[in-house]
Amino acid sequence: SRIYAEASIYDEFVEKVAACAKEFSAKVGDPFAEDTQGGPLVSEGQRNRVWSYIQSGLNEGAEAIVGGKAWEGRGFYIQPTVFVNIKPHMKIVKEEIFGPVVVIGKFETEEEAIRLANETTYGLAAGIQSSSLLFVCPSMLRPAPNTFIVPR
Repeated sequence: SRIYAEASIYDEFVEKVAACAKEFSAKVGDPFAEDTQGGPLVSEGQRNRVWSYIQSGLNEGAEAIVGGKAWEGRGFYIQPTVFVNIKPHMKIVKEEIFGPVVVIGKFETEEEAIRLANETTYGLAAGIQSSSLLFVCPSMLRPAPNTFIVPR
């Protein structure tokens, strides 16, 4: 779960994602409650797997600006976590986490964005938000993602 934002909008973007994650965190709980937006993970094993990624991110020097702490209470829950100050070599950047965790990096040029997007062996889905249709081209990504999303 990687997001790359252009350097010129990075700080504002991170603030907005963090605010959304905090709001979402307040609505994690009983999956049968009407106001719940996030429930538990599927199993204790999956919760432990996701928690190991969070610990890895912290140990490798990423900063958790939301979450990053163990869940208080019962159930296979993980606090929604937002990481910044990431580096391409970090496990949380290179691998798919399959939990409520996102890493946010920044780029200066389109070439750097493409390079960063391609520095993984996984490519399940990709999306690009851009005002330039010239930039929105899934063939730039290797491996090509199974799903490619371009907002209108």
